[in-house]
Amino acid sequence: MKCKYCGTTNEDNRKYCLNCGMPLEYGKMLNCYSCGVSVKPKYKYCPECGVDLKLKRRCPDCNILINYDDKFCKNCGRKLDKINTNEEEMEEKEDTTGTEGKKRV
Repeated sequence: MKCKYCGTTNEDNRKYCLNCGMPLEYGKMLNCYSCGVSVKPKYKYCPECGVDLKLKRRCPDCNILINYDDKFCKNCGRKLDKINTNEEEMEEKEDTTGTEGKKRV
Protein backbone atom coordinates (compact mmCIF):
# COMPACT_ATOMS: atom_id res chain seq x y z
CA MET A 1 0.00 0.00 0.00
CA LYS A 2 1.30 3.44 -0.94
CA CYS A 3 1.48 6.04 1.84
CA LYS A 4 -0.62 9.08 0.95
CA TYR A 5 1.68 11.34 2.98
CA CYS A 6 5.16 10.48 1.72
CA GLY A 7 4.53 8.15 -1.24
CA THR A 8 6.49 5.19 0.17
CA THR A 9 5.22 1.75 -0.90
CA ASN A 10 4.53 -0.41 2.15
CA GLU A 11 3.48 -4.05 2.59
CA ASP A 12 -0.31 -4.43 2.53
CA ASN A 13 -0.48 -5.77 6.10
CA ARG A 14 1.25 -2.72 7.66
CA LYS A 15 -0.78 -0.27 9.73
CA TYR A 16 1.85 2.50 9.71
CA CYS A 17 4.25 3.74 7.03
CA LEU A 18 7.83 2.44 7.31
CA ASN A 19 9.22 5.80 6.18
CA CYS A 20 7.15 8.50 7.91
CA GLY A 21 5.19 6.55 10.55
CA MET A 22 1.80 7.92 9.49
CA PRO A 23 -1.20 5.54 9.60
CA LEU A 24 -1.99 3.76 6.35
CA GLU A 25 -5.61 3.98 5.19
CA TYR A 26 -7.52 0.76 4.49
CA GLY A 27 -10.65 0.11 2.47
CA LYS A 28 -11.81 1.40 -0.88
CA MET A 29 -10.33 4.66 -2.00
CA LEU A 30 -11.29 6.94 -4.86
CA ASN A 31 -8.96 8.77 -7.19
CA CYS A 32 -9.58 12.49 -7.62
CA TYR A 33 -10.44 13.12 -11.29
CA SER A 34 -8.53 16.39 -11.20
CA CYS A 35 -5.21 15.67 -9.46
CA GLY A 36 -5.25 11.85 -9.06
CA VAL A 37 -4.69 11.72 -5.28
CA SER A 38 -6.41 8.86 -3.38
CA VAL A 39 -9.31 10.01 -1.21
CA LYS A 40 -11.91 8.31 0.98
CA PRO A 41 -15.33 7.79 -0.66
CA LYS A 42 -17.03 9.90 2.04
CA TYR A 43 -15.06 13.03 1.05
CA LYS A 44 -17.06 15.59 -0.90
CA TYR A 45 -13.99 17.64 -1.84
CA CYS A 46 -10.45 16.58 -2.69
CA PRO A 47 -8.12 17.45 0.22
CA GLU A 48 -5.28 18.08 -2.25
CA CYS A 49 -6.83 20.31 -4.94
CA GLY A 50 -10.28 21.15 -3.51
CA VAL A 51 -12.34 19.96 -6.49
CA ASP A 52 -15.91 18.74 -5.82
CA LEU A 53 -15.58 14.94 -6.07
CA LYS A 54 -19.30 14.33 -6.46
CA LEU A 55 -19.52 16.15 -9.77
CA LYS A 56 -17.27 14.08 -12.01
CA ARG A 57 -15.11 10.97 -12.21
CA ARG A 58 -13.11 9.29 -14.96
CA CYS A 59 -14.11 6.21 -16.95
CA PRO A 60 -11.58 3.45 -16.16
CA ASP A 61 -11.47 2.40 -19.85
CA CYS A 62 -11.31 5.60 -21.90
CA ASN A 63 -10.43 8.12 -19.14
CA ILE A 64 -13.08 10.64 -20.22
CA LEU A 65 -14.81 12.75 -17.54
CA ILE A 66 -18.30 11.45 -16.75
CA ASN A 67 -21.00 12.35 -14.24
CA TYR A 68 -20.57 10.65 -10.89
CA ASP A 69 -23.96 8.92 -11.04
CA ASP A 70 -23.71 7.71 -14.67
CA LYS A 71 -24.34 3.98 -15.08
CA PHE A 72 -22.61 3.77 -18.48
CA CYS A 73 -19.78 5.77 -20.04
CA LYS A 74 -21.16 8.12 -22.69
CA ASN A 75 -17.97 7.74 -24.75
CA CYS A 76 -17.11 4.01 -24.77
CA GLY A 77 -20.27 2.43 -23.31
CA ARG A 78 -18.56 0.67 -20.38
CA LYS A 79 -20.88 -0.32 -17.53
CA LEU A 80 -19.71 1.68 -14.52
CA ASP A 81 -19.51 0.69 -10.88
CA LYS A 82 -21.37 2.81 -8.34
CA ILE A 83 -18.04 4.05 -6.96
CA ASN A 84 -14.87 4.39 -9.01
CA THR A 85 -12.20 2.64 -6.96
CA ASN A 86 -8.46 3.02 -7.30
CA GLU A 87 -6.61 1.73 -10.36
CA GLU A 88 -5.28 -1.48 -8.75
CA GLU A 89 -8.80 -2.60 -7.79
CA MET A 90 -10.06 -1.77 -11.29
CA GLU A 91 -7.27 -3.84 -12.87
CA GLU A 92 -8.13 -6.84 -10.67
CA LYS A 93 -11.80 -6.53 -11.60
CA GLU A 94 -11.00 -6.34 -15.32
CA ASP A 95 -8.81 -9.44 -15.08
CA THR A 96 -11.68 -11.48 -13.63
CA THR A 97 -14.51 -10.13 -15.80
CA GLY A 98 -12.86 -10.31 -19.23
CA THR A 99 -14.89 -8.36 -21.81
CA GLU A 100 -18.04 -8.01 -19.70
CA GLY A 101 -19.30 -4.44 -19.71
CA LYS A 102 -17.42 -3.42 -22.85
CA LYS A 103 -19.26 -1.96 -25.82
CA ARG A 104 -19.40 -4.31 -28.78
CA VAL A 105 -18.76 -2.84 -32.20
